Amino acid sequence: MTITAVQTTVYDASGAYYPGQIADLAGNLSENAVKTYRTETTLVMGRGVVKGTNNTQDSGLLTPYGVKTPLSGSVTADVVGVAVLTPGNLQNVDNNATTIRATTLHPVAELGSKLRVAVKANAAVAHGDSVYMSVSHATIPVGEFTNASGTGLIAITGATWYGAAASGTVGRIQL
Repeated sequence: MTITAVQTTVYDASGAYYPGQIADLAGNLSENAVKTYRTETTLVMGRGVVKGTNNTQDSGLLTPYGVKTPLSGSVTADVVGVAVLTPGNLQNVDNNATTIRATTLHPVAELGSKLRVAVKANAAVAHGDSVYMSVSHATIPVGEFTNASGTGLIAITGATWYGAAASGTVGRIQL
């Protein structure tokens, strides 16, 4: 009987990033880098989330508040982080993560964690550029990111673009 190898080549470079992928731990192996939150609205992987209502249950398993899609009145202080992809997320035919329904538990890479998360770049970005999130921008979907201020965008203080990315492609932000 002959045994044939299933995989004959091993690559040391990763493939393309996809929104919501944790691209690099940036040296952060802390259990606090990604936390599980109760979702209040449908979330999209790789998009920003903001604080929701306070949790009223006395449970060590729950964070002090839920998370939701940003609203037009959201401010920088409301930003929690980015909804990240987990092995349990479903994917569509383009291999992109689908949305997460409301009232479930889902992981969020938190602002300040220094994690690098893959997100859609809505403009050409350069390494070190500031990060702005859409809360009601006319052409950038709510929760997506860019590198320039404008109407309907809020600054994500402490976050920067990591590396360069062309407009419409997937880049990385460091939280």
